[in-house]
Order: sequence, then structure tokens, then C-alpha cells
Amino acid sequence: MFETQRRDFLKRSALTISGVLGTGVVATTLTSVATAQNAAAQKRKIIGINTSHRAGKTCAESLQIVFEAIHAADASLETELLELATMNFGIPVVGGEQPADDLDGVLAKITATDCVGIVLASPVYFGLPSARCVALIDRLQPVRRVWGLKNKILGLVTVAAGRNGGQETVLHAMSNALVAQQMILAVDGPPTSHWGGTLWNQNDTVAADEPGSATAKNLGTRIAELAKMV
Repeated sequence: MFETQRRDFLKRSALTISGVLGTGVVATTLTSVATAQNAAAQKRKIIGINTSHRAGKTCAESLQIVFEAIHAADASLETELLELATMNFGIPVVGGEQPADDLDGVLAKITATDCVGIVLASPVYFGLPSARCVALIDRLQPVRRVWGLKNKILGLVTVAAGRNGGQETVLHAMSNALVAQQMILAVDGPPTSHWGGTLWNQNDTVAADEPGSATAKNLGTRIAELAKMV
């Protein structure tokens, strides 16, 4: 219905404008408009959400590794980083009235039609995701009612202070909550092909963690692969 209305509008515009500008100019103009509209309709975005209490630190660094792999695999995919540590939001009440705060903007972005997937990153706190991560997940109840994340890609990244510091425990916690939203889980890809990126914070950076960085790169490659299918 929308496409038919668009064509009718362009046709009427052509008849109106052609008397003033001439048919050649009108044809060129309408072609440019149609091209711009088609490009906008085809835009696809992967949104990375850093749920760490520290903006721009190791979780953000890990998400950038994922983004670089996504761009290398599919340059047409756009990426955007959201830092929850820079936002103000309350603790949601599952089943209750939700507060109006900065998380409204996050939910709008991840449920938009141009968003084909999200990458959620959390540090490990005593084997658990961050409080900001849990608050975001709890806030998804209204989204779940309408399956606003259905068939969107889900990538997961965790960072801990040790090689075996609880990364997979946090991956499982996040995936358990979000796969129930009918999202498509992207694993970190061969050769490990586990549940997501698992990185080791050493001196406030993950740069020296080659095995962990490899899982983030493999995750980005897998996300780009799935993006061509959804």
C-alpha cells in the first residue's frame, strides 16, 4: 500500500512540475528522489550497547573490535555505539509502569526497522552482568509484548579481569533473557564457535588479549554473515 501511494505521489508531482521545469528536468529529479528513498529503505545498522559503568573503557574497546570485523565483512552495514554509563535512567519495575528516561531512546533505536541487530557488552561482576545491563533487559517487557526484537541478530561480549573470570556465566545470563525475545544468537564463529566474545582486561585494556580479541573478531564476522540473511 505504501509503495503504491509513493508512486501515485511522484506521478502527481511530475504532472505539476513538468509544466514549469520541463519533462527532462522532472525525470532527473524523480530518479534522484527514488534513488534516495531506496537507499534509505535499504540502510542496515548494528547497534552496540556498552552496559559497563565506565564509558569508553574495555567493554567499549571490545565492541570496537566487533565493529571493525563487521565493516571488514560487509562495508554496507552501519554501526553505532550507545554508552549506558552516560545516560540517566531509573530501575524498571517488571510488570509495572515504566519510567520515562534515557532508556526510551535506546529502545526506540534497537526496535527501529533499520536496526538488524545489537551487540550487548557487559563486564563481569561476581559472575553476573552489570546492573545497567540487567536494568536494560528488565526494561524490555513492553518490547516483548509486541515482539519488537523478533528476528534481530544478537551478539554478546563480556570482559573480566581474568582469563576464566566468569565471562561465559555472563554470556549465558544475557542470552537466556534475550533469546526469549525471539532474537537470533550470533556465536563467535570458527574455530571456537561458542556463545560470544570473551575478553580479558589486562591493565585497563584488552589489546594484549589475542585469543579474546579473536572471539570478538569472529563474532563480528558472524554477525555480518547473518545480516545478509535477515
